[in-house]
Amino acid sequence: MINNDTFSGQDSLIIKYYDNGDIKSIGKCAIDKEGKVSDFRVGEWTEYYSDGTVKCEGNYQISSYVDCGIAGLERVFYNYKIGEWSFFKSNATLAAKGKYNIVKAKIDTRCKNGDSLIYMAITKDWEIPDKTLDKKVLESVKQEYEGGFFTESYYDSKENKVIIKFGIK
Repeated sequence: MINNDTFSGQDSLIIKYYDNGDIKSIGKCAIDKEGKVSDFRVGEWTEYYSDGTVKCEGNYQISSYVDCGIAGLERVFYNYKIGEWSFFKSNATLAAKGKYNIVKAKIDTRCKNGDSLIYMAITKDWEIPDKTLDKKVLESVKQEYEGGFFTESYYDSKENKVIIKFGIK
């Protein structure tokens, strides 16, 4: 549960669908203090390939960092993965499984010195039978928003820095 001045501490079950009507993902999103369901995932989520095979499953958490906007300081919320996660290939075989380590990392913002945030990192203890898997996939989170806008963040362990890319579908 989230308990701060933006989110109410409540959540709502969300089911997202592919265009063909098959389930794309199931999980909960945080509800803000005005009662609106946000785009921020909390708790357990399961994502599926378009044929219904499980793609990944695990838990999300919400945190924030400070950015310098036109009107001054603003709090920016983001998702990160916590705890045990499993990732599967489209043929349902295990691609990777492990428990995320939580790290404090730097993020560049419009503020002079940026900010720091908490994020997830994989460890050497992860089981990764799929040797072709790009480990960057395991340390990234794609966040989709209403209107087609999205962010994709990933952890750069060499720089101890989180990189965020912005885009439109």
